Amino acid sequence: MGGFDRFELGDPPAATPDGLLETHVQTQQKLEVMLRYWEVWCSIMAQATGFPFCVRCMWLIDGFAGAGLHATNGHPDGRVAGTPVQAFRAAVNTKRRHPTVDVHLRAVDVDKRIAQELERRLVRAPGTANTKPDWKVYAESFRVAYPKILEEMQADTGHTHSTGPRERVHDHRSLWLIDPFGVKDIPHADLEPLETLAGAEVIINLDLGGLVRVKGAAELALDDGDPDAFQAAIKAANAKRLDLTWGTAGWRENLRRGDRTDLLRSLAQGYADTFGRFKHRNVHPLRGSRSQRRYLVHLTHSDTAANRFKGICDSCYLIDTLYAGDTLSQNQRAMRAVQLFERFRGTTTTVPELYELGMGASRTQIAAVCQSAQAGGYGTFDAQTRTMTWRREREPDPVLFPDLG
Repeated sequence: MGGFDRFELGDPPAATPDGLLETHVQTQQKLEVMLRYWEVWCSIMAQATGFPFCVRCMWLIDGFAGAGLHATNGHPDGRVAGTPVQAFRAAVNTKRRHPTVDVHLRAVDVDKRIAQELERRLVRAPGTANTKPDWKVYAESFRVAYPKILEEMQADTGHTHSTGPRERVHDHRSLWLIDPFGVKDIPHADLEPLETLAGAEVIINLDLGGLVRVKGAAELALDDGDPDAFQAAIKAANAKRLDLTWGTAGWRENLRRGDRTDLLRSLAQGYADTFGRFKHRNVHPLRGSRSQRRYLVHLTHSDTAANRFKGICDSCYLIDTLYAGDTLSQNQRAMRAVQLFERFRGTTTTVPELYELGMGASRTQIAAVCQSAQAGGYGTFDAQTRTMTWRREREPDPVLFPDLG
């Protein structure tokens, strides 16, 4: 079944000898989504025209960043990049394609040891001085770091507005990932300032299963579609967590009025709707396992962003299923990249040539594998000419293998 095999039963995270976190199915899927969306979002912003906001600068913020690395049994290297490293790479790729654009990356983690480890990785991240983003890691809580990041954003005006001198307010676009580790409530008050931040787009990884402890009587109530029994099964401490997360006790009304065939999704949608100033407030499920019930909450003002994010979530949900088509997980792409490298090392090939040789189900799939090969240090892929130049020897990414950097 590919990259998710080990996690289909919802195995709990386990520490590896390197101190990395062994990912489970929801983390795998989230990483697939964000790997794609960091790139897509930057590309959309860099090419936006006809808007009063300035697209010369964009901001990527990972509010609960972690160390930037996840262990997985499905990848040939035994590890994959975490979301802040994904964002860094997306910034580098964006600046290569759009040299006049500046990308700012801010990562936050309250654990100073983890924040230092992330800094160590980003210092070694590949890229030239002209393509690397302006980045910074805050070793403090999101609540403390937010006003500092906002101050930096507001001061980012030392350049010509992309639409010309007639516009005075830059209103740079920003993408915020809110993804706390483990079962932690996200106080609504901490996120409310993002509603009034011009151009903000927010993705929240909402762990509903952890917040309400879906097991025993609560799980039976979900299966029966009984909101009253479900609410009665929620312990007082968990109810207080929900009050804090919603900012009110409104979750009770969300349950009462919810779709009895999918109470948790109704609850997740009710949470998204607490951020009423956003035009689009959508929820996308991550694969469930045991008590793990998570949703990606997407808040945006952009029709394009809402549609593109939904498309990515839908396709990633189907990875490793019979309905996946030619969509591969990043673990599967990495495995194919190794196979192609062993066969074509030291040569130059094009996507059409590889397709004619039967190296993939489609040209699109092969191009994705070549992009993975470049990220893995197996060669250089030119997306415009769709040409892959394979190295004779691999150059491992120092982000994944920092001791080599």
